[in-house]
This record gives sequence, C-alpha cells and structure tokens, in this order.
Amino acid sequence: MLGSVVTAPVIAEHASVQLNIVVVYGIPGHSAVHLQRGSQQLYWDPGGFYGTEYDNCVEFNSAGACRRFRGFPWEHLKTSRRNDVFLGDNADLLQILSIYHLDGDPGSEIYTITLNGALAERAWQLLDEGRRHGHKAAFRTDRQPMFCVKAVAAYLDALGGDFKDMPRPWFPRLLAAELQKRDIALTASYSINSAAIEQYIDNTRQAANLSAMFSSIRTDLASHLTGPP
Repeated sequence: MLGSVVTAPVIAEHASVQLNIVVVYGIPGHSAVHLQRGSQQLYWDPGGFYGTEYDNCVEFNSAGACRRFRGFPWEHLKTSRRNDVFLGDNADLLQILSIYHLDGDPGSEIYTITLNGALAERAWQLLDEGRRHGHKAAFRTDRQPMFCVKAVAAYLDALGGDFKDMPRPWFPRLLAAELQKRDIALTASYSINSAAIEQYIDNTRQAANLSAMFSSIRTDLASHLTGPP
C-alpha cells in the first residue's frame, strides 16, 4: 500500500535465495543485484538512479516527451529507496527492467544462481543490514555513481563460494564475461521489445488508467452527495 512503512521481511532461517545479477547495457550501463527469497524481493541498486527516471526526464524535456513513463509509482519509488536498497513491490524485477528499457537502455541480462543454507542467509543479510544501518553496516550498500560494477563484484566476493576472488572491473560487459567464465547461468535477456517487458508496461498503464477512472468516479460521487457549499 502506498505510504506504508516497509519493514524487513521475516523469513525462515536458511531458506534458499535466488540471486539474480543484473547487467544493463548502454551508456554508461549498470550492474545491480536482485534477491528473491520465498515471496520476498530485495533490489540493490548501487550508485544507481532507479526511481528517478521520470524526474530526470522532465528536468530536460517537456512533460509530453516523458509520457512513456506514465503509470509507474514514481513518488513511492523515490521515498522507498534506503541506502540504495528497495524491498517488496518496489523491488519487482520486471518493473525495474521495464523502467530501464523505457529510459533507453538497449539490453539487459540476468545471471542467476540459487543459494542455500548459511550462504543464502548471508546473501540476504549483507544487503538488508546495509539498507538498515547505512555506514555502520559491515557491508555498505550506499555507493557512488559509476562504481556499481565494482560494488556488485565486491558483494559477490564477500559471499565467496562460486564468487571467490572476484575481480573488480569497471564495465558491465566485463562483469558478464567473468560470470560466464564461472558458469553462472544466463537465464534471461531483455530489451524494450521483449514480450515480458511489453506486457508488463501495458499492464501497468492499464492499471493506472483504471485507478484514475475510479478516482474520478469517487470524486464525482462525493461532490454529488455533498452538494454545493
């Protein structure tokens, strides 16, 4: 619900975690981490601008030129970011990728590995503690722009296992190459023309149109019931 307080999810100890490493191509490109644990989602956007795309668009263009962003919960996204981490609906991966591609990023890839036991718990804990504790956390999640790839690599290295001794490249394509070298599965590739992205954008706009229509109806009914002042 919009305006509600987002709290850390209560999750069974040692539940498996699906770790999705997000690689976005473009200029300059971007890298991030998405975690799914049961029905809970977490998105770490180190040094990124997820949630501000509409504001950035209207700062340099007319509002009409930014209509492609209509329907997304921009105010909620901006207020829910905490030390570069999002939880819940704002961490929905298809929403994130839809916004990236509406903003002009030409392609994205998702590399996925399932973590279990203590490693799964650590993967979630590092980012959630960074979200809650900021600079006091053992692993800081608030990062500077342009350092996203290095930040993601540092996080993976902190997990160890398949990611032990991860190099710290500057560019998303080099991170993708390293993941492929380590046999981390490329599970999905997207662009603005991908069926899943097109469907998500259409559904979001339709839902926003319905919400606006019902809001208008409620306003008309309230005016009718109260009558003129």
